[in-house]
Amino acid sequence: MAFAPWRLILAMRIHGVGPVTNFVVLTLRRRGALGALRLGLTDRSSREEVAEADLAWEHEGGSRTAGTPDLDGDRSLTDGAWKRWAPWVGVPRPSGDSHEDASPDVALSFVIQGGSERAQALAITRAAISRLRGDIEILSDSAPPPSADRWVVFLRAGDIPCERFPHELAQITCFGIAEVVSFDLFHCKSGRVFPVLLPGANPSLLRATDYLFDRVALRSWLISPEVDRSRVRAHELVLAWLKGTSTLQARGRWRHVGQPILQAAIDVGDVEKRREVALASGRTPSALPCEAASIVVCTRDKGHLTRQLVRGLLARPADEVAEVVIVSNGTTNPYALATLENLSQDPRVKILRRDTPFNFSRLCNEGARATGAAGPLLFLNDDIAPVSEDWLRRLLARLGEPDVAAVGPLLLYPDERVQHAGMYLGFQGIAGHVLRGAQLPQEDYLFTAVAPREVSCLTGAVLLVRREAFEALNGFDEQLGTYLQDVDLGLRLRRSGWINLFEPASVLIHMESTSIRTLRTSSGFSRQRDAEYRRFVERWGSALVNDPLHPSGFDIQDESLHRLAGAGGFRPEMFRDADV
Repeated sequence: MAFAPWRLILAMRIHGVGPVTNFVVLTLRRRGALGALRLGLTDRSSREEVAEADLAWEHEGGSRTAGTPDLDGDRSLTDGAWKRWAPWVGVPRPSGDSHEDASPDVALSFVIQGGSERAQALAITRAAISRLRGDIEILSDSAPPPSADRWVVFLRAGDIPCERFPHELAQITCFGIAEVVSFDLFHCKSGRVFPVLLPGANPSLLRATDYLFDRVALRSWLISPEVDRSRVRAHELVLAWLKGTSTLQARGRWRHVGQPILQAAIDVGDVEKRREVALASGRTPSALPCEAASIVVCTRDKGHLTRQLVRGLLARPADEVAEVVIVSNGTTNPYALATLENLSQDPRVKILRRDTPFNFSRLCNEGARATGAAGPLLFLNDDIAPVSEDWLRRLLARLGEPDVAAVGPLLLYPDERVQHAGMYLGFQGIAGHVLRGAQLPQEDYLFTAVAPREVSCLTGAVLLVRREAFEALNGFDEQLGTYLQDVDLGLRLRRSGWINLFEPASVLIHMESTSIRTLRTSSGFSRQRDAEYRRFVERWGSALVNDPLHPSGFDIQDESLHRLAGAGGFRPEMFRDADV
């Protein structure tokens, strides 16, 4: 996309001059412009020192962008690279008048589990806790319940909380009412560091698997005095809390510290055990909790693709597919026209001819209005081919979960690399696809591609939407006719208190954008997209800076989840809830 001065001006108006300037400098630094200028202005001896420092940094697992190392294939890095990225980990703060040297305004009661079988590990954790500053205590099995003004922190024997642990909890609990606090972790093995960067407060993911690894802080009043603190799993306590809490309440009362402030005694077995639980959570119920779906397919001249897709849909059980509405936009190909005529012979198929300028949002909205059933709406591109046998049944089953309004599947490219595993905000100033281009399962991260989880938005290529939620929001925004309409709808649903859920057990192939590829060469297409981009950014501006459902420790410009965030490791707004 060509540079336009108005984009820079608009960005400064929305985000401020400072953040935009920093972004430009970082971009130039990544492309080598600043480095080349600096190198040209230094003498020969200084150049050699710079080169030696760069080689040492790369040797230890870093990258040429200062403070942003890339993780290896197993998503680890050397201890030296880790200390450069997170220099505060394990390093005592110097004495002085810094506000961080004062005792944090938070009272912590630690519960250490798993210590009866691991006396040495228990001693390590106790010693680490004793070095923390502030109102700190370790609860024994026989100790009375803590007072109501304290936080109860569940750890495992062998865990080592960083010195900043109380300070970061005090920082994050300042923002509104908080009852649950989770935090990023890291663990060490064979001289390498493995960051465990978690996707924020995500109740849907927690119901599928314990992605917090039983490390969490809870308000003391959430724990019954009768509970055996030494044996109860923190995961079970948080799940019990969620049962009595609405989605909006959970968003307001669950905070996540987007920094690895705990060295956790976890291993590959811990991760694999939770991965198996996540896979088991994808079992599909025999009875669906909702009516059959009304399916809307927009097409142009892709007769073969449309024929294969619709015939497959009509072959599905009646409790899954109620009807199929095909919206034909400017179809001229003889075979495609014959295909539409042939498909229209089935009483469950309705053909809408709309020979107007391409507007995907308008086509989808008109297709939705043409449906006659009362069940949910499923929007499908014509370049979709199912992989899993029960893909639609799995999507429909998820609408039975509380507050879920939209569900999207795992989409793969024809070479079986990931195209869509949920979307996150901030990539290129808009939104990106998590793990795009990853080869599964070896390039998955934690439970990203195997566990259902809440995301900020979903692709419109395959999108199941609760009808009442779609109609309440007046469907897709028709002023976003060529792109971003799916991101916009997801953000509006989330702002209204609904959940956008990614369902990885539903798998399809997506031949991305084959239907509109020819439109991109038209004279007005680029201008139209520029106008839509401006409208989208003006509407969502600040919400696009921070995605509370995406691990803040990763660089938001890296969809593969291999590059860590910039200098210092984290975005400054990571503690605050998003505007949506």
